[in-house]
Amino acid sequence: MAASDIAAYILKLPISLSILIWALLKQSFSYKHIQSLEKSYLKFYKGFSTSNEVTFAARKSNYAKMTPLFYGLITDFYEFGWGRSFHFAPRYKCETFKEAMTRYEHFFAANFRLDLTSNEKQCILDVGCGVGGPMRTIAKFFKYRVSITGVNITHEHIKRALVYNEREDIKNCNFIECDFNTIPVQDSTFDAAYDMEATLHSTDLETTFKEIYRVLKPGKIFVSAQYCLKEAYRHSEHQDIIRMIDNLNGCYISGRTAQSTRESFQKVGFEILLDEDVFEKIAGSDYNFHESLEDANGVNFATSNIGMFITSSFCYIGETLKLLPTGTSAVQKLLSQSAELWKVAGRLKIVTPGHLFIVRKPLHNY
Repeated sequence: MAASDIAAYILKLPISLSILIWALLKQSFSYKHIQSLEKSYLKFYKGFSTSNEVTFAARKSNYAKMTPLFYGLITDFYEFGWGRSFHFAPRYKCETFKEAMTRYEHFFAANFRLDLTSNEKQCILDVGCGVGGPMRTIAKFFKYRVSITGVNITHEHIKRALVYNEREDIKNCNFIECDFNTIPVQDSTFDAAYDMEATLHSTDLETTFKEIYRVLKPGKIFVSAQYCLKEAYRHSEHQDIIRMIDNLNGCYISGRTAQSTRESFQKVGFEILLDEDVFEKIAGSDYNFHESLEDANGVNFATSNIGMFITSSFCYIGETLKLLPTGTSAVQKLLSQSAELWKVAGRLKIVTPGHLFIVRKPLHNY
């Protein structure tokens, strides 16, 4: 069915139902946090539409502005189509998308090795906390006997996280708006730290890991899900796919392998306790990560082909009728292109978003 056919069908719906649909869409994609969605999109697209040594270097030097710009554009769509936890998750057969996401977050928490017998709350660092989906899950996992600090460079994310935390009556979390390369706390502050795919936006993993090492107490654990190129990756064949993924997602996966990431951890002093791709069957997943975006094995309607097609049609009509801000369709198209590239990369098995590292800051340095 063509987009025009779906559009014609939508326009024939009963007036009351149509009003309800547009009200829901307008609420989901209001973009009240952006003065001009169209201008923001064009600014982002201009910065990421090409990729050579000169533009890549310029982009890296401007990451502190480009990352919030990217999330300003896509957060409404992420929440609408994916939920409030912005990460992939390994999934078993007969397990729903939501169940897999929650189980993965619980798995992170279970590996912190916290001493919950202490009368004082254990302090946990959430690196690049997004809108706080994992934070809320982990706060509940520990029955609120911890204190979680989320650091985020995107003001809008913290603003939303505060609202969502209040709705769920979660009071043991706080936020710092900052670059995760320069966290304004004293050395050895945290009893554990985690990164659920946030540091794909780091332009230099060694710098980022060095800062996390600094703020973590001796002997404590950092759990990190890293985006890594896999053994099947061939630079001559696949570089354009990864380059476009970087461009569309405001990230820096190009050149990152499990080995290079492992070396970055070790260079700053971390001891590696676990190092595996959680999307391999032997590590606990019956599906590859990209299958959450596929119709055959996916369980998330909004990110299926038909789900994204319907969303695209609604966005087009809404923007045409001035019910949605100009630029909404362009952002939706960007995310659809990104999803297609993730599918291609997943099928080729050239990248994983779930190379899991559990590392420890040693005691012997202190």
